[in-house]
Amino acid sequence: MNERKSFSINPGTAMIDVLGHSGYTFDFAIADLIDNCIAAHAKNISIFFNLKREKPFIYILDDGDGMSIEKLREAAVVGFKDISSVRADDDLGRYSTGLKSATRSFCNNIIIASKIEGENANVIQLDFDHIIKSKKWEAFELEDFEFVNKLNSKGTMVFCDDLTILGSELNLSNVYSKIDALEKSLSHIFGKYLLRDDIKISIQAEGSNPIYVKGWNPFGLIENQTTKTVYDDKRTFKGSTIYVKAYILPVFNNLSPLDQEYMAGNGLLEQEGFYIYRMID
Repeated sequence: MNERKSFSINPGTAMIDVLGHSGYTFDFAIADLIDNCIAAHAKNISIFFNLKREKPFIYILDDGDGMSIEKLREAAVVGFKDISSVRADDDLGRYSTGLKSATRSFCNNIIIASKIEGENANVIQLDFDHIIKSKKWEAFELEDFEFVNKLNSKGTMVFCDDLTILGSELNLSNVYSKIDALEKSLSHIFGKYLLRDDIKISIQAEGSNPIYVKGWNPFGLIENQTTKTVYDDKRTFKGSTIYVKAYILPVFNNLSPLDQEYMAGNGLLEQEGFYIYRMID
């Protein structure tokens, strides 16, 4: 065999933009970040919008386990975990890209502050514009961060600024529209967790009261009792149990106004389909 001569195939830093344009909507980007909160055993998750500063920002704050500086450094690395490695039962991640790709889809800079109970907070910064311009895959440890005191005894904050999601329309009307859409989306995605009271999610804009997201169950109408369960079974796959249920929903016009409102005013045909829930027991 001829002698082989190696050469570097390290990805270009433009990869960070590829990740940020991998099909995220704003709602799904926030949901990806909430996955991390749930995996960290958070019970309370707050999403906060502030447009009243010269540099508007959004942060996601939880009261989960928090991370050491070593774990924060790992979290900054794209693909730091092998996808074939065994994960904990309560780990909702797989590819080790969610934090970077989700935030890159709507902002140019993030600061992550995290605190383990009984320890001091650790803070790192991922400046996506710096990565692109410097062509260096590097992050920064910060000594101070003005919102670090928002962390209580433990938890994590993902602070996002230099926002791109709102474009040039930085006004309250646009923000409230985003919040309404986000509330509905999160009520669907995390409906099972919210309905079991496993977590609480609040959304707040500066100067307004927080909105607490209510869980939504496409089959659990409030007043109607005629929804039929036509299949209810469970299967075991690789040591995990998968529950499968099928329903026949009633005619929309036969629903009470309260149930019609619960179904978001849409015909029930629009709610048909497969609903797949990942749950942590």
